[in-house]
Amino acid sequence: MNFLKTSLGAIALLGLVACNDSTDSSSNATTEIKITNTKEEMSVYNVPVKYLNGESVNWNDFKGKRIMVVNVASECGLTPQYEQLQAMYNDLDKEKYAIIGVPANNFLEQEPGEASDIASFCKKNYGVDFPILEKMSVSENVYLSYPATAENAKKTEVSPLYKYLTSKDENNVLDIDMTWNFQKIFVDENGKVYDYAAPREIDATVLLSKLAI
Repeated sequence: MNFLKTSLGAIALLGLVACNDSTDSSSNATTEIKITNTKEEMSVYNVPVKYLNGESVNWNDFKGKRIMVVNVASECGLTPQYEQLQAMYNDLDKEKYAIIGVPANNFLEQEPGEASDIASFCKKNYGVDFPILEKMSVSENVYLSYPATAENAKKTEVSPLYKYLTSKDENNVLDIDMTWNFQKIFVDENGKVYDYAAPREIDATVLLSKLAI
């Protein structure tokens, strides 16, 4: 009788352990699926940003469009690119494409002004009316020489937007090395990064082919 009780107790204990192991495995599997799905769903739309005037960007206004994001500066040798960018924007099908400027002070500190200064400069000198975001850091460095080298730089924090745009760990597509002002990054109609162009690239044919690929 004692033997029977002992045997039944052992069987019950094994069953309990088996159930616990099964539950743990199921829980782990569920967690892994959630992590994977979160990674796949990340897009530029998940990053809160503001316009130069302080208003929050409603990413719903850009969903379904391909976007060329350009880090801009007012005191750079490439600043005249504003003119070509505005000309491109004028000709774009606004239902399908967009250009967004992002003022940044990371390269030779060539965007030192406040929001009002930047807005006035863009409008007065180049008639810019494509969307301009608030000033933000586009790199982990502020480069104090040209070409940009880590030896001649001071550390800073990269903004959440550019952390997503330039890091494969964040965007799940590619790493992008920010080399100077007026670098172009392309985002597809689902908010995912897919390509980029060098700061000096301003040929409309090249940029539009990347935007409309």
